[in-house]
Amino acid sequence: AGAIGAAAAQQVIGSGPRPRGRTGHDHPSGSQPPPGDDGLRGVNVLGWGCGNGAAADVTDGTQLWLACGQSMLVLNTSTGAFVADLPGPRYGINGPAGLAVSGTRLWVANGNGDSVSEIDTVTRTLVQVLHGRGYGFSDPSAVALAGGHLWVTNGMGESVTEIDPATGKPVRVLHG
Repeated sequence: AGAIGAAAAQQVIGSGPRPRGRTGHDHPSGSQPPPGDDGLRGVNVLGWGCGNGAAADVTDGTQLWLACGQSMLVLNTSTGAFVADLPGPRYGINGPAGLAVSGTRLWVANGNGDSVSEIDTVTRTLVQVLHGRGYGFSDPSAVALAGGHLWVTNGMGESVTEIDPATGKPVRVLHG
C-alpha cells in the first residue's frame, strides 16, 4: 500500500517537469499562470508550480499556501485551481522560509526581512507585519503554533521568539 500511496502522491504533488502535453502557459481551467511559473522545474502541485521550488507550504484544509520566491501562491486543495498570488512587497514577504496556519490566520517567517507577516486566510489581506527589536528576529526560518503561542526560530540568532498570536506582541526571546 505504501508504494501505491507514494505513486498517487507523486501524481498529485510531485517535483520535476509537468506532465507531457502541458506547457508553462497551459494551466487548469484555461486560467493564466501565476508569476514565476515556468512549468519546467520545482514543485508542481496539480499543475501549478513555483519556478525554483516552494520554500515552504501549509494548508488550512481548503487552501494550499506555497511560499514561492518573494510571493505566496494560493491553490484550492479540492480542485487544484489557482486562487491568488500574493506579491511580497504588499504583504511584507521577504524571503519566506516557514509557514504556520491556525483558524483564519497564516504566519510567514520572512528570513530576509527579519519579520513575520500575519495574513487573513479568508480575505487574503495583510493583518500586520511583526518586526522590531523586541522580537529578536535574526533570519527567522520556521514558525509553529503550540500551547496557544506562536514560536519563531531565528537561524542567525540561535534563539526562539515566543509571540502572543492574539495581539502579535512578543512574550519572550529564548536563547540557547
